[in-house]
Amino acid sequence: MIVVLIRHSQSMNNHIASTHPETYDEERKDDPELSPLGVSQMKSLGLFLKSKGIVFDRYFCSPFYRALMSTKALFEAMDKPTDSVEILVPIHEYGGCNMKGKGYPGKSRAFIEEYFPGCRIPEEVTEEGWWKNPTKETNAEAIARTKGFLVYLKQMAKENSNKCFAFLTHGGFMSILFQLLENKGKIVIDEKNLVFATENASVSILRVHEKSIETLIVNHFI
Repeated sequence: MIVVLIRHSQSMNNHIASTHPETYDEERKDDPELSPLGVSQMKSLGLFLKSKGIVFDRYFCSPFYRALMSTKALFEAMDKPTDSVEILVPIHEYGGCNMKGKGYPGKSRAFIEEYFPGCRIPEEVTEEGWWKNPTKETNAEAIARTKGFLVYLKQMAKENSNKCFAFLTHGGFMSILFQLLENKGKIVIDEKNLVFATENASVSILRVHEKSIETLIVNHFI
């Protein structure tokens, strides 16, 4: 099974971090939208994928707003209907939806249903949102969640060996994932100094077997 990991494109938090790093902590949002550049980045990726005739058998998206917006821009460029989108909570960014350690609920079920008519939304996304923790996710929780995702991929590969699945996710989550795949020992989690840094709107590719996972491409971007 081929797994395509796509990092969301530039969010407004990313924009602030690159242009006004001295005010980042004060200006960042718990669930930011894409910047205008971010929308353009993802549309460019979508046009590239369309030109290569790339088709995903299933497409999963993080519930964060920047991921939802990235998927919408990508699908518009690829001329794909959004009813094929599946929201997958466990691929959210590490830390969960939080601001300075305080948890926030994220987008509601009704918001996502209106944004992606016909998409598949798990029961854990309710009218109160999807992040139920009153605080930030701990490093241990983030690592355990990422390990669980790798197990999930291997389980999927049992019956989908010839399929290609895409996951629209986040840089910090992928940094943990690649550290686990490379058996780096102690997992380092540092938002401002990622061990495996991926660019906005970049693509990484895995080949997943029932008992193993191969890393084929990391951080390819156009």
